[in-house]
Amino acid sequence: MQELLQTKNPARDTGMVRLLSGMAAIIIGIAAGILVAFSSSPLVPIGIAVALVAVFATIKRIELGLLALIFMTWTRLSDIAIKYHNVPSITQWFFVFLLALILIRWLIQDERPQGWLRALVLIGGYGMVGMASLFFATDYALGQEWLVIFVKDGAIALIVALLITRAETLRHVIWALLAAGIFIGTLSVLQYLTGTFTNNYGGFAQAAVQNIVGQTNDYRIAGPVGDPNYYAEIMLVLVPLALDRALAESSRTLRFLAVWALVVCTLSVIFTFSRGGFLALAVIIVLRLVLRPPNLRTLFTIGALCVALWMLLPANYTSRLVSVADLVPAPDQNARSFEDSLRGRYSAVLVGLRMFQDHPVLGVGKMNYAVNYQYYSQALGIDSKSWQQAAHNLYLEVLSETGLVGIVFFGALLLFMFRDMRRARAMLIEAQMPQYAEMIFALTLGITGYLVASIFLHAAYPRYFWVLVGIALATPELAQHELARYREKNARAAALAENARAAQLNPVTEGSGAHE
Repeated sequence: MQELLQTKNPARDTGMVRLLSGMAAIIIGIAAGILVAFSSSPLVPIGIAVALVAVFATIKRIELGLLALIFMTWTRLSDIAIKYHNVPSITQWFFVFLLALILIRWLIQDERPQGWLRALVLIGGYGMVGMASLFFATDYALGQEWLVIFVKDGAIALIVALLITRAETLRHVIWALLAAGIFIGTLSVLQYLTGTFTNNYGGFAQAAVQNIVGQTNDYRIAGPVGDPNYYAEIMLVLVPLALDRALAESSRTLRFLAVWALVVCTLSVIFTFSRGGFLALAVIIVLRLVLRPPNLRTLFTIGALCVALWMLLPANYTSRLVSVADLVPAPDQNARSFEDSLRGRYSAVLVGLRMFQDHPVLGVGKMNYAVNYQYYSQALGIDSKSWQQAAHNLYLEVLSETGLVGIVFFGALLLFMFRDMRRARAMLIEAQMPQYAEMIFALTLGITGYLVASIFLHAAYPRYFWVLVGIALATPELAQHELARYREKNARAAALAENARAAQLNPVTEGSGAHE
């Protein structure tokens, strides 16, 4: 009787899901009608139609909702819709819907998410440190703004970690990232090659005239982010993922799409004229060649790509890269000229260290580096600018704003991410799934490139980082799942083989016991 009571009722579950789907359809339909009636943008009906398809696809298969969330995040679809098309937030409501669907599946269908506690501790622990730092914040309102942003980004990271439970789901997530890269990368490359910089392509291909080298100014592409350096940072993450898929996919169509993503993502990094982005991309390529010595096919692919890229290099690109040497003073360079070439970033580093010295435990408070910059900068007398300046370095920003406690928690988060990905690769190799292990290796390279680029950039667009955190923290759980399936399959095969062997050793003929 007890077992009967504990047995789920599929008809009841299906009926409840249908009821909830119907209620969701009614609510969404009413909201869509209101938006269409009061919106002046012709893109709103199209956006609503796409949103409705995404919602009902997610109800049918929640993994599709995860892929939609990844795509929307990497393309900044919601931010672009709000800024350029006067459309209410898409990601916010879709995330709430996705979270509600997870809870419904948990309560009704007993599909409990696995591996959530460790991700919650790591992400939530860093958030708690950030909250504690607000007690020392000069501008408490800015700290509260950071907290709101972090809660959203951390929740997205947690959702990503919860929903990637199988190796095949990880592959789909990577393809969602590459789809986003193809979309925004193609627009950016088209914009640069055609010179249509005044056309922002619906907000997804922004560009602005900025300094290139010396007295030379020109357009630098900035994609949906609006800043060329940060755009380079998010696009270089996709380069090793695209290369891995181009070499590993069995379908010609998928290999073609992967090469497409590889080309447009790499060109997008170059056309940003970001020196930090180029250095991070170079680190990715060197690590790939050293840790995975290429075979002839891979070497040919990389060589052909390098030749194509060399032919498409902008006229002033090499001059801008050479200007990196200006950051190191020549022996005969006087102190004044050295200060002129360095004073912005050099002052930012010294100011960050001074902030840490004055507030070593919990820092000056999240998002309060810029607020305190002028106070410390004027005392140093290096930077003559009168406006607030950012840290221009993620690690310096964490150290100055959250102190020793914050940098320890942040370092622990990164350590767990890389350890989890290494463990996941080992388990997938044991499970005879080497292609997925290589997929995680490519993800490791992409995250490494992001962290290298972060040496020159602070956390102005942290959501990208937290998406990567969620994916990385999901890898050991999915690898453990695949390894358990592999071992169970082998155990069943061994049991069947043993039964067959026993049957051969002890044959039982029909009626054999009749004469005994």
